[in-house]
Amino acid sequence: MNDERTVLAAFALTPGIGVKAVESLRQHFGSLSAALTVPPKTLLGVSGIGNVLAGRIAQIDPQQTASRMAHFQAQGVQITLWGDADYPPAFIPLKDKPLILFMVGTLTDSERSAHKTIAIIGTREPSEHSRRRASAWANAFSQAGWTVISGLARGIDRAAHEGALKGGGRTIAVLGSGVKSVYPPEHLPLAEQISEQGALMCEVQPYAFPARENLVFRNRLIVGLSHAVIVIEAGSNSGALHAARRAHEYQIPVFAHFNSRGNQMILEQFAHQLPPSPHLLIDQLTR
Repeated sequence: MNDERTVLAAFALTPGIGVKAVESLRQHFGSLSAALTVPPKTLLGVSGIGNVLAGRIAQIDPQQTASRMAHFQAQGVQITLWGDADYPPAFIPLKDKPLILFMVGTLTDSERSAHKTIAIIGTREPSEHSRRRASAWANAFSQAGWTVISGLARGIDRAAHEGALKGGGRTIAVLGSGVKSVYPPEHLPLAEQISEQGALMCEVQPYAFPARENLVFRNRLIVGLSHAVIVIEAGSNSGALHAARRAHEYQIPVFAHFNSRGNQMILEQFAHQLPPSPHLLIDQLTR
């Protein structure tokens, strides 16, 4: 008999399988293990399961997954599954919550619950003024005991992580690649520092290369872990706008400066104007 946790990991690593499919399969068959014992045609009777997914499910090998998990853990990667005791409570309300998380480093209980956590995000090609501002705001929040969350991308993300580290506090990088396949590669030394003063996190297997869809999809995890979101500078097509809209959807407050077309857009729609100093915002968020 297959271990149900290992089977969930196997489903989580199967393309196209998310929370909705897992819930439908469990409801229909009683367990994911039972779903692996039926012919592919039987799977077609489950809501949301078509021919492609049925074929992929039929190819799932829990024993192979168990070997992969053991290998990842031997490489220092922690694995958390939906339903585990250490699964972040902040993700539970998300309709598209991750089934599996891979991590190098540690999460505190307050970070798992999105308490005193601030996302600082923005364009990969910021002005020098915005780069300095991202670092300064991250530094101030870090010194005040807040954890800074970003995506380890070039530009604003890097400045935010570096500012938090210089402030002596914690920072979390949510990746669109695997935690053992850091992108961009020149950020590997920074990633190593982050893992020592926080964590690297992803929901794709640890050696996965970055993919555009994963870079976009990880935004929900960045904002899901955050008490509030700051958009430092964003163009009209910036990925930071996707994250900001996700935050608004989750009823997480978004703040921005009126300094770029993307920022203007979200300020006109739902974002709040950033106060003159980070300390004023820290006071506002802790009232």
